[in-house]
Amino acid sequence: PDTGPVLIVGNHSAGLMPLDALFAIDAVRNTHGKQRRIYSLVHDFAYMAPRVGRLARRIGTLRAKPGNARAALDSGHHVLVYPGGDQDAFRTFQERKKIVLAGRKGFVRLAMEAGVPIVPLVSVGLHESFFVFSKGETIAKKLGLREHLRTDILPFALSFPWGFAPAFFPFVPLPTSIEMEFCEPIAVSGSSLDDDAVQAIYDQVEKVMQETMDRLYENRIPLMGR
Repeated sequence: PDTGPVLIVGNHSAGLMPLDALFAIDAVRNTHGKQRRIYSLVHDFAYMAPRVGRLARRIGTLRAKPGNARAALDSGHHVLVYPGGDQDAFRTFQERKKIVLAGRKGFVRLAMEAGVPIVPLVSVGLHESFFVFSKGETIAKKLGLREHLRTDILPFALSFPWGFAPAFFPFVPLPTSIEMEFCEPIAVSGSSLDDDAVQAIYDQVEKVMQETMDRLYENRIPLMGR
């Protein structure tokens, strides 16, 4: 929309490489100008290293906390969120055509409480820049990563220059054709305390995103695009 804040809900790809968020932010600024600010919510992992944390803040990221997102929306800015988080960003290569929101409905409640529409954002291609073979959920549980890193996975992937290794490292993305599409805004209504209303909007967002992804993947050749 040309006016008013929105909550942009995207599918996350390419592991720790935040390229989809950077491309989305760039697209909004190119279309609406620098006055339309867009803030991306990120995992606490990005702030564990002070230098990385400073860079993250400079490019417009916020810790993934409801209060941070609500403050940005109330100030008239856009917020970009990837509900699937690590479960989505590290889905296996075989699951690259699947929308993974991981049952996390906090974004719906956020939109309801802030009174802003949801704009689904779907990207394809970035999950071909490296190849995840396993999410390593069993190993992650045994190592207690939920307590230390707030994650339930320890993915293993094939990437450059690491080869086959744990995927919690920055890597050089393979050259791949990427397509991104902003879908029509979805109006939200009802109370954030109404579980049925929240579920209905969640299902609608997931359905729109999956249908869009299916269409973008039609006749697509990995790495080369359409």
